[in-house]
Amino acid sequence: MDTSKLWLIMTGFSCNNNCLLCSLRPQAKLNKDKNTRDILKLIDEGRRSGYARVEFTGGEPTIRPDIFALIAAAKKSGFTEIAMSTNGRMFGYERFLNKAADAGLNRITLTLYGPNAKTHNAIARTPDSFKQTVAGIKNILARKDVTLSVNTVVCRLNCGYLLETGEFLSNLGVRVWGLLDLIPFGNAEQFYDKLAVDIKTLSLNIRRLAGIIDRFDQVEFFDFPVCVLGKRLIKDQHITVFDAQGRVDEFKQVGYNPQRFSNKGDLYEDIHKTRLGVCADCSMKKRCAGIWKPYPQIFGLAAVEKDIGSCIADLLGSEK
Repeated sequence: MDTSKLWLIMTGFSCNNNCLLCSLRPQAKLNKDKNTRDILKLIDEGRRSGYARVEFTGGEPTIRPDIFALIAAAKKSGFTEIAMSTNGRMFGYERFLNKAADAGLNRITLTLYGPNAKTHNAIARTPDSFKQTVAGIKNILARKDVTLSVNTVVCRLNCGYLLETGEFLSNLGVRVWGLLDLIPFGNAEQFYDKLAVDIKTLSLNIRRLAGIIDRFDQVEFFDFPVCVLGKRLIKDQHITVFDAQGRVDEFKQVGYNPQRFSNKGDLYEDIHKTRLGVCADCSMKKRCAGIWKPYPQIFGLAAVEKDIGSCIADLLGSEK
């Protein structure tokens, strides 16, 4: 039984938010959501493959009328961890949360874009979504049998508020916080030139988090060029980094898998990323796939190379 890897089941693309950053939203017009029978087959496949952990993702799984039945089926099949990735709004209703937890749901990851309604609602493009999501956080934290983690996708609209977002979450009682770099795909691809954060600004705001990292049990970084974290964060015991290799090693997604990652020899690749010449000096070059491909067109190749070079020099200095 594999207790480390996660069996990710993509249930469909439908969602009750219309997030500016969503990498999957355009796919909703082209793909029907998975039906109950297909998802039950995926649940059985995961157990037969030896997985002990399963997560329902989307789209938004909580808007499915069969979601409680799917959770119950996962529990009956023998999964010890049954998780869900969600915008968290439906968990603002205590009755919904209780029904899901009673069916077997024991881990929830939800998304909060900022420390206030103005920032979050502007990105989610859904009125009252901040209020509902925060209510969901509070309800989940009140249940001792459900583990909570909160994700924040980083873009130009919220990058300057990362420290405030971390403080807000820790004050609520959140112990696991994930930060995700913006993927130039879907809605985000359409607006990427307006949403992308330059490397220098991104690194500066991420490194500001060093002073509050110990308020969390774990802080996870997904898809960033690893060097932007800086030597202090990378060495911190509270930090987990999911770069291209981490994605391949830890997760297996089914139901929808565009084959984003690959392993070519000893290099891990991401179809949305590319390595620069300066990346050759980085100790993380094999596992980190580099920068997003649109970066040089948006910020200028020379500027991006200079900023990445400065980040790498910081890492190299930490190894001497």
